[in-house]
Amino acid sequence: MNIFFDKLFTHVCSGVYVSPNAIIAVRTSHKGRKWKVESVSAEIDQTDEGRAPDYENISMLRNNLYKITKSGVLSGTIQVAFDDRYVRFFVIPLNEKPEKNEVDNILRWHAKKVLNKPEKYVYTTQLVKTKNGFMVYGAAVNSDVIAAVNEILKNDQFSWYMADAAVSYVWNALEKQIRHEASVYISIARNGWTLIASDDNGFIEVIKPGRWSYDNDGKPQLRKGMIEVHRILTIFLDGRSRLEPGNIYIDTSSYPEVMGIAKELFGDVGGGYKTELMQQELFKNIPTEYSHEISVTFLASMLR
Repeated sequence: MNIFFDKLFTHVCSGVYVSPNAIIAVRTSHKGRKWKVESVSAEIDQTDEGRAPDYENISMLRNNLYKITKSGVLSGTIQVAFDDRYVRFFVIPLNEKPEKNEVDNILRWHAKKVLNKPEKYVYTTQLVKTKNGFMVYGAAVNSDVIAAVNEILKNDQFSWYMADAAVSYVWNALEKQIRHEASVYISIARNGWTLIASDDNGFIEVIKPGRWSYDNDGKPQLRKGMIEVHRILTIFLDGRSRLEPGNIYIDTSSYPEVMGIAKELFGDVGGGYKTELMQQELFKNIPTEYSHEISVTFLASMLR
């Protein structure tokens, strides 16, 4: 897990975004200063459209990954980005620095309190020194998901040099002015949302992904999801008025209509400050010209 890591889009690479209902792959190349981005996606059968994505369906995940490896887009070593809803995040503040061999034990102790079968997860941690002590950032992913990705890629002689939650890559691709101050970033994705809130020094205090619920017509209930985001954010900001105007950023590339809902809901957040919501200029060093419709958020999560 690399939440605090300046990401520079500087060289050719391949990346795969892994979600239950779509696998998206990209590869970059360049000639001089001109970047070229290719993409291909493997979608589930459209008869499943309108149903909530099945994060437990490992067979579907394997099949879609297999399609991607045969697409010809991927090459060499690969960066893997997991849909945020595959990942359970932990933010654990500490007063004193723990011993190196105790960091994993701290995460696993917290995981046992919230995960239904904690032994079935793969864990990773990052220890960061903060102004008031230390913070353990942890992530847990179902071991069956890790095994499926590893098996399919290895069978086709690919190797993956880095794997993380998509939001970790995206956070590091955001402009420094967003990451190094008290701010809130909300990613609106196809399968759900992810909320990140950081303190005055840019240290993350909340990482929370959520899934959309669906109505009888199979459409995601965007307002319901954003109300939940608003509830979590209000709890986080309770008693604080430290967010300045313009410190709530929302990427609505997957569902632009969320912007209207967000403006309505978040006008009262941040100790009475007026909230500015931004869709553009969030990312740095991402190609601005490419011949497909993949969003800049996907690029940020898959390329390095």
